[in-house]
Amino acid sequence: MTAEKTIPIINVKADDSMDPEAANPSAVRSNDKKVVNERGQWNNKVEFVLSVAGEIIGLGNVWRFPYLCYKNGGGAFFVPYVIFFICCGIPVFFLETALGQFTSEGGITCWRKVCPLFEGIGYATQVIEAYLNVYYVVILAWAIFYLFNCFTTELPWASCGQYWNTGWFI
Repeated sequence: MTAEKTIPIINVKADDSMDPEAANPSAVRSNDKKVVNERGQWNNKVEFVLSVAGEIIGLGNVWRFPYLCYKNGGGAFFVPYVIFFICCGIPVFFLETALGQFTSEGGITCWRKVCPLFEGIGYATQVIEAYLNVYYVVILAWAIFYLFNCFTTELPWASCGQYWNTGWFI
């Protein structure tokens, strides 16, 4: 999705006025070119929507959310969650998406473009994402561990001596 673009770099100084080639802005020497990486663009809207959905929907939606609902009171937790999701989550998501599309910048530099003092917001979000990724990688490691252990002939947790897998109730 990234493409390289060559742009000319012309430095016209006061002492270059004697050089006819330097005075002509359309003349560019081959060693005066700088390579700039352009930000990629989405090919179509479906590609963008699928990318955003892949970023939003993850293992936490399947594993952690039902656990939190059960732990915090079921429906009593779900109602305030939906209210905050609609009032806070969706607007912040649209803000980040629109800001990224408007500025064509990354998470840190888009806030710098809005106001240089807001650059700290970009750094704070990157630190928060780094912390969240630490625990998320552990959860994914558990899922992969148990997935591979499911393919053994005798399951490791089948003989742990607990009442639910000893057959005493049958």
